[in-house]
Amino acid sequence: MGNSMGIYVAYYIAITILFIFVGKCKFCIYPRVGSSAIGGSDTEKRQSAFFVVVSSFLLILILGFRSEYNGLDLHNSLGTGYFYFYDIINKDSFLEILQNFGKKKYANFEIGFVLFCKFIGTLCSNHQIMLFASALVSVVPVGYYIYKNSKNAWLSMMVYMALPFFGPAYFSAIRQGIAIGFVVYSYELIKRKKLIGFILVILLASTFHSSAIVTLVAYPMYHFRVDRESLMIGGLVILGAVFLLRIPLFLVLSRIVDEDAQMTVSSAVNLFLLLTLLYILCVAFKKQQDDNMRGSVNLFWIACAAQSFSGISNMAGRVAWYFMPVLIVLIPNLVVDMQIKEKVIRKPAICLVGILAGIIGLAVLRFDTIAAAYPYVPFWR
Repeated sequence: MGNSMGIYVAYYIAITILFIFVGKCKFCIYPRVGSSAIGGSDTEKRQSAFFVVVSSFLLILILGFRSEYNGLDLHNSLGTGYFYFYDIINKDSFLEILQNFGKKKYANFEIGFVLFCKFIGTLCSNHQIMLFASALVSVVPVGYYIYKNSKNAWLSMMVYMALPFFGPAYFSAIRQGIAIGFVVYSYELIKRKKLIGFILVILLASTFHSSAIVTLVAYPMYHFRVDRESLMIGGLVILGAVFLLRIPLFLVLSRIVDEDAQMTVSSAVNLFLLLTLLYILCVAFKKQQDDNMRGSVNLFWIACAAQSFSGISNMAGRVAWYFMPVLIVLIPNLVVDMQIKEKVIRKPAICLVGILAGIIGLAVLRFDTIAAAYPYVPFWR
């Protein structure tokens, strides 16, 4: 198990069997299972809730039982990292933490995460408790988001683990993983037009990772109304312009946000092109009158725009992570709602997309050096 991808393959198999079981279906993955809050029957709601709870719990176990070798930032080569500072934080009282916070005693950790570590440490100072607590706060909001919005919960879980942020944020950059959890919860507040609640949740997220403050733009962007043609043509034209002008735009924005911001060169432009292609597909296949889908596509456009800078700025790619989770619901709903004459084709289509997402997820976890998710090593080994 420690020398293979077995733990992740086992998870995929387990949630697939679970989904088929709760749906009581003879052939793989009926589209309407998991439709909970979007018109499903009471039985479907219970099925979806059960599936999401169990699959989220299993994922939390995987993240919580991992050792310090799975996650570059848990215990880095300098001898510091999350575990190191977790111990330092728990040696200080709450008052000492507030007094020492401005002195950068706890690295670059934001106050919310420092207090979070201290609270967890008062219950138990064991390192695994911190990993379990971080996984819980990161994964549960995503499960709730899937339950409330997805038309196929199994496919949502498969897409979830295939997204670029999953490995780095949940295995290594756990402060941002928690911040992403809060941001995903805020999607529901945006949909229900709970502006004050949304602002408060984003402010809370920014106390775990300061970059989360940029997601305040999500509220007006989600409710921005534009027709399909404008989304397609206008969205692509602006994305193209942003990409072509990314260097001068970066220089201007860096002076506003961070005077010491440095340009870096990477191959992240490939992900930008892939996301842009996915944006085209989302616009082309989305339901014209579906406000939730329109809003989700709007948010995904921000992810594409932020990703256009990632070839010259690592932080830009991490900003994109806050807007990518809409794909967890957007892709399954697009597949389920496809206008296919023969409904029997829809089931294999859902299975095919899920399998593809699973393969991508395994590949990302296998080769991501930041996540260091391969080989998976449980803490007791």
